[in-house]
Amino acid sequence: MSAVPAFLLNVEEEEADDLAALGADLNRPMSESEIDAAMSEMLRRMAWYDKQIATTNEAEALERERINARYERRREPLRKRRAEIEAQALALAERATFEGKKKSRNVGNGTFGKKTEPERVKIIDANKAMEFALINCPDAIREKIAVSVEHKAVAPVVLARLHETGELPDGFEHSAEHDTYYVRPEVD
Repeated sequence: MSAVPAFLLNVEEEEADDLAALGADLNRPMSESEIDAAMSEMLRRMAWYDKQIATTNEAEALERERINARYERRREPLRKRRAEIEAQALALAERATFEGKKKSRNVGNGTFGKKTEPERVKIIDANKAMEFALINCPDAIREKIAVSVEHKAVAPVVLARLHETGELPDGFEHSAEHDTYYVRPEVD
């Protein structure tokens, strides 16, 4: 009974044959030229396996892309139909009346209601907002790496000006207080 080389232990028969064909027996002394020849063959085979792995990875990526596209085509009409139903549900929520302070109702499959979005100001032109803030509320100016307008400090000044004069300074956008409606299905 001949001893099995260490590098052939715990490998399948096909792998053992493949490694034995390399001509490298790690259990015996080898000359430098034998090592070089065996190493060259091993490197050639490693490169072949690297190419096979890369090809497999590419095939997997292409297949995943195809599968993802197929499922995306299936999801799109579902999303569209859901959006249509949500629009109908929001229209229905607008028609509902809420008694007292209550602004929502729970139903069998979720919740619907309304919430009041507060009046707000949004900076749409930072330079014009900076000009306004420098004159009207310099405390709203904060210096970091670059000079900028601190929104929470300038917004009340802009709202006060808007309410007093009816004019919105350049560089700002105003949204009046308004109700928005929501629907929230329950997830099982």
